[in-house]
Amino acid sequence: DCGACGYDTCRAKAIAVLEGKSDPKHCLPYALENAQSVSNLVIQHSPNGIIVLDSDNKIKEINPSAVRLLGIQNYSVKGFEIEAILPSEQLMDILHRKVQDVSYMVEEIHGGEKVCNIAALPLGDEQSYVLILMDLTNQREQEKKMKKLRKETIESTQKVIDKQMRVVQEIASLLGETTAETKVVLTKLNKAIDGDDLNG
Repeated sequence: DCGACGYDTCRAKAIAVLEGKSDPKHCLPYALENAQSVSNLVIQHSPNGIIVLDSDNKIKEINPSAVRLLGIQNYSVKGFEIEAILPSEQLMDILHRKVQDVSYMVEEIHGGEKVCNIAALPLGDEQSYVLILMDLTNQREQEKKMKKLRKETIESTQKVIDKQMRVVQEIASLLGETTAETKVVLTKLNKAIDGDDLNG
């Protein structure tokens, strides 16, 4: 019976809906509940990990993606200090100083098994934060593979260049030898011809 829809009671509103005079969507509690359920669906199905902290840096909410990413499926962590499941000096510094700007950091999890980009978003006057964890593990693996492929390609190219240089040097050496031999033969021939002319 909030009256936000223009009717004095929820009963009057319901009658108006049945008579086709009003729309059920014009009910404020219904709209709020619907918006909340949609936002809950987005959070629950987000591929990114989402953790909501209270002002003491304890976990209020955590979505399934964060649970999977941090490998904590077997127990509930609500009420835990964030440091217990996500030890990060950089993150703890931001949370303790109550930094009021969005902060980003890259952290390795489980001894480097996973790599995450973490965004810490302050929630205003409440002095609490929302953490968004974006899994970079596959991206990093692809980068490593591309780096390895580039290195192998450069090494293969260098081997081909080295081989071609050796072949060119061998050809130059052979050409040099045959040129020298040709010069010797031509010089002898020249002398022989000159000698013949003198004798004649």
